Amino acid sequence: LTDAGGVVDAAYVASPNQAHAPFSLRLLEAGTPVLCEKPLGTTTKEVETLVSTAKATSTFLMEGMWTRAFPATVKARELLASGVIGDVTGVQAEFGY
Repeated sequence: LTDAGGVVDAAYVASPNQAHAPFSLRLLEAGTPVLCEKPLGTTTKEVETLVSTAKATSTFLMEGMWTRAFPATVKARELLASGVIGDVTGVQAEFGY
């Protein structure tokens, strides 16, 4: 790894789950922006450490949650915000492959 002014502009971490936090932490400590696949860490403590390190180093950190930018999700947020479907009183959903 190099510092933020070095060779690496940003990193995408897609290693096995147990390596996400240690790899991401090293990158954040070097000032390298990180897009990390789910999960950010395997424990709450790991994730809290990543977030606090990102804040302390003013370095971008994002979990690779693709559904956030998925067109259907964006449209659903727009519809909810506009009030066109009324007040939402409950949601039941499933997600799987």
